[in-house]
Amino acid sequence: MTPDGSAVLDLAAWGPSLLVYSTQAGGLAAWDLRMGQDAWSLPHSPVAGAVERLVLDPTSQNWLVGGTSRGHLCLWDARFRLPVNEWQHPAGVPVAALALAEAPPQRLGLGGRGGAPLLYVAAGDQEVGLWDVAEGTCQQVRVVGRRSTRAVPGRGRGTCCMSPVRLCCLHALACCC
Repeated sequence: MTPDGSAVLDLAAWGPSLLVYSTQAGGLAAWDLRMGQDAWSLPHSPVAGAVERLVLDPTSQNWLVGGTSRGHLCLWDARFRLPVNEWQHPAGVPVAALALAEAPPQRLGLGGRGGAPLLYVAAGDQEVGLWDVAEGTCQQVRVVGRRSTRAVPGRGRGTCCMSPVRLCCLHALACCC
């Protein structure tokens, strides 16, 4: 149980002393192992659903992305504890999984671009999108079949299963990455 009395839905270590977790009540917080209490929490609207999946900035601890039970991807600037951007799957299906794409962009079929974090987002009817966190765009969509994956015609770069919900950026996202 958490300080708000709800169950933990996802948990990830962030550096040597923080555990970032999401709760059934919709909260998102960081537990400081040294202090034995929450170091901070992030704002999250229950309308977007409970944050069930997390991906954390692995290098600079500047950003984190949560995937919700109602198909939202939520990006926060951890330095200022503010929501930066939010997207939603058109069908409102839950985000089933999130993972940092660690392969070089060239190996992912994205040419010479680089620098910005890329995430795999599984949501929808066996779809996995490759999402550019800095640009807020989907670079690829793959449909997973029983024996193979294939690109979805007409749903490649820039045309993804996620659509913008709002932009409330007070700081340039590029500085977050």
